[in-house]
Amino acid sequence: MRTFKQFREANLNEAYKPSSGEKIIKQFKVGKDKFEAVISKKGSKFISYIDGDMLDQFNTAKEAESAINDFVKLIGK
Repeated sequence: MRTFKQFREANLNEAYKPSSGEKIIKQFKVGKDKFEAVISKKGSKFISYIDGDMLDQFNTAKEAESAINDFVKLIGK
């Protein structure tokens, strides 16, 4: 049986795939460990993802990018 850590690592190796109705606005690497960061747009909201995990929704792409950078600084990676 797979452990949670093995399951999580297997999912991280897959590339981010937007859900229906989402359009990828920007993809970039962030932090020392080069995390995959994605900003997508769904409707009028911008959604930020780090390594495939949703961080939050924002009103502008600039706010989303700033939040991704702040989050990575906060976790120290």
